[in-house]
Amino acid sequence: MSLQHFCRAILTLCIILFSNSLLAQTGSTAESSLDAIVVTADRSEESLRSVSQSMEVVSGDDIRESGAINIADYLKRYGFQVTQERGPNYGDETIRIRGLANSAYGNDVNSDILILVDGRRNGTDTVSFQNMNMIDRIEIIRGPGAVQYGASAMGGVVNFITKRGTEELQVRAEAGGGSDGMYKTNASVSGMVKKFEYALGATYSHSGDYTDGSGKRWLYTGYDYKMHNAAIFGYNINDYNHLNFSAFYSKQKNLGGGGASTTSYTQWQDKKLNSYDLVYEGSNEAEDKSWLVRYFFGDTSYTLKRDPSKALPTPRPGSLYIGSYTENNFKGSQAHIRWEPGIFSFTLGGDYLDYEFTQFQAQSTTAAATNGESDIKNYGAFLIAKAYLLEDRNLVLQAGFRYDFYSIEVDNLKAPFTNSGGVTVPASRTISNRDFRNFLPAFGIAYSPYDFIKLRANYGKAFKLPSPRQLAGNYFMVSTPYYGDINLEPESSETWDVGFDLDWAGTAYVSASYFNTFYENFISTRRVTPDDIAPDGSHYPQAGAQYFNNRKVRMHGLELDTRFNIGRFFDLPFDLIPYFNATRMFNFKSEDGKYVPLIAKNSFGTGIDFHSTDWDLQFSLDGTYYGVNLVAANFNTGAAPERQGGVMVWDFSLSKGIYDFSDQSSLDLKIAINNLFNKYYDTSDGDYMSGRTFYVGLVYHLN
Repeated sequence: MSLQHFCRAILTLCIILFSNSLLAQTGSTAESSLDAIVVTADRSEESLRSVSQSMEVVSGDDIRESGAINIADYLKRYGFQVTQERGPNYGDETIRIRGLANSAYGNDVNSDILILVDGRRNGTDTVSFQNMNMIDRIEIIRGPGAVQYGASAMGGVVNFITKRGTEELQVRAEAGGGSDGMYKTNASVSGMVKKFEYALGATYSHSGDYTDGSGKRWLYTGYDYKMHNAAIFGYNINDYNHLNFSAFYSKQKNLGGGGASTTSYTQWQDKKLNSYDLVYEGSNEAEDKSWLVRYFFGDTSYTLKRDPSKALPTPRPGSLYIGSYTENNFKGSQAHIRWEPGIFSFTLGGDYLDYEFTQFQAQSTTAAATNGESDIKNYGAFLIAKAYLLEDRNLVLQAGFRYDFYSIEVDNLKAPFTNSGGVTVPASRTISNRDFRNFLPAFGIAYSPYDFIKLRANYGKAFKLPSPRQLAGNYFMVSTPYYGDINLEPESSETWDVGFDLDWAGTAYVSASYFNTFYENFISTRRVTPDDIAPDGSHYPQAGAQYFNNRKVRMHGLELDTRFNIGRFFDLPFDLIPYFNATRMFNFKSEDGKYVPLIAKNSFGTGIDFHSTDWDLQFSLDGTYYGVNLVAANFNTGAAPERQGGVMVWDFSLSKGIYDFSDQSSLDLKIAINNLFNKYYDTSDGDYMSGRTFYVGLVYHLN
């Protein structure tokens, strides 16, 4: 897609704005999505019309009815580039927003996109831990959210908001299967008994090895099982005070990565999450003051298992890699109060977070085993102030400030080993301590000249801490030693964006943004040898990779999201909604002229949704264009660029009611066909995705 095409798109948007402004003069009584209530932008309830950042709200019901196999897949409909490392079953999905992404390995310390559950951290940024049945909605901020949430919210915030019980009993159960021996079951129930609310859910799935679009079967790429369990309970003390407790347990066993991107070994991983959250929230009778206090805790673990004896295509017997184990015991608390005197609102709050990591790694007879313990503590405070101006309070000015103190302690012990030159390296221990302080501002403006449109502009700073491994090093990745640098500075960003959101009578929706991000202190690696001098003045014991702050990067581009309900426009008895969304990156280069890896210049999604209540039928056809991008290694090594992507992949899903037990309960048939035209493609370096796959299921739902 050329720059000229995007200019034409902007011209089209201007025409739409002009025509809709004329239509607005006749008045419209339809409820606008701009009046939806969101909680992620201010950490308290606020109209989307008053938010100065670009935000997307995704309905949990839409996800469940779509036939999507996982949440990350569904988000492609909204223009988010999704990468699945080592194939579709490995569980390492990344969501890329404006060129930045969450970590593929589940550590939110290394993430540029912050993943939240009900507004708090979950000890991980692994999207695959989310139970699709228990999601009420997903609120997504495009752009920095560091003032609200602290570190790792540089490119955006994805907040999974879970279901709550209501007076209406709701039951849902599904069972189905499909290609590659895949089957899944899930069930959920929610309701209310007097003042008590409840929502319970469980899922279980299994899949065998998959086949790519060329017909090649990738061995060791299935998984034994994925299970997700959730229990959420609430108690309404009175009309103004509420208690809520939630517990989540997820376990994923033997997720197969096969030999997708290497011929030296085959690998699997296990993932586990336990998470508990207790929240008290309330308000006064005048409802001009509200507050929230919470405490949460849990643990996540990640086990990586490598076996060269099953390497493809050439096994390497006698050289077993044991792999690694990482556990994060986390706990934290949040508190804030919101006060709304007259035309102003003030939200003042604080955060406490404690991550305790335990890591073990043992590679081979020529690579040292390492044991590591690290502790990250965070104390943060923030203030968000707003002024609601003009007669209809339709001009909103916002300012936010945040102060964070972080303390990182790392203790690494490395066993003796024999290096590649035959020299025995003695045991070593690295103890590192580092404190970081950050002060962050954010400013924004939102203006609604008419009910159907919002103009917005936003500025914000954000940062990402160096991880304990980057600070201390002292570990091996396969057979390469990685050395840390205790003097690393946090990565930081400065972003401003301007745009508008338009929703006319629920028929036409257009959202567009221009964004500009300056990214500093990019942490990368460089090659070092025993002749080089380490930051502490010593020589490296053997050749390896050294972490360092090495680049400044500028990323700027344009986002576009459009939907039009043809059925509503022509007053038809069904919804027929074509959509188109796109991200065009004008620049994503470092100061030395190198492109940042895994960022596509052009990516877009398009399709059509159909929904008829009379026919009890819903179907969608969704196309995702994976833009051409460079593989990760080239950014650091300077090797000749390798390109991947540049392919359009189509998915189809259908849900049809086939039997009504009563006015409130029914049985539906669900069909999903992914990669409808059997494209041969990869979204990560050499990790080719599944070809055409089928899923057929039966869904029972009550109310």
